[in-house]
Amino acid sequence: MATSSAGCAPPEDGSGFGRIPEGSVPKGYQIPKDADPKARTALVWAMRQLGTLYQWGGTCTGSHGPDSMGRCDCSSLMQQAYAQGRFSRTGGVGGPTEPSSKA
Repeated sequence: MATSSAGCAPPEDGSGFGRIPEGSVPKGYQIPKDADPKARTALVWAMRQLGTLYQWGGTCTGSHGPDSMGRCDCSSLMQQAYAQGRFSRTGGVGGPTEPSSKA
């Protein structure tokens, strides 16, 4: 049986994964009216990234811009959404990412 060393490695520059799919939330979804304002801010910001190009290793600091490294990957999307909602994060890479009530 032949095996491949590629696994989940990104193609060359990591830009070949395509777009973050639009319509990834149920049609007609709305953030609940009683949602915490910080959570609402984070969710609205994150949902605005739907349809942008995915970039493995991207920072998500300019997802709609021309710089590929400003685009989002999974972890940077979460980090930037938390930052937009002004949540503090505890832990580091691989550590807990629970929202804190301290702002």
